[in-house]
Amino acid sequence: AVGMMGLGWFYSGRPFIGVMLMSGWVGFLTILYVVLAIIGNASLLFTLLVPYFVLAVLSGVGCYRSYLRDARAQRAAIL
Repeated sequence: AVGMMGLGWFYSGRPFIGVMLMSGWVGFLTILYVVLAIIGNASLLFTLLVPYFVLAVLSGVGCYRSYLRDARAQRAAIL
């Protein structure tokens, strides 16, 4: 879910990573809003939206890949 980076890590059973990502995400959004309020320039918004979406996509891809890796290892241990 874009906007709540770290939520997928909770769903996949790794809450520690989810809490760390959510904390970092809240910090990033706070810095984003402060910078936009101080500068007052909406053109900066597009510059800051790129990391917003890139970080969310990278988090999702990392969660998916690590979940599949762990699921394969668990399946191999059962068989």
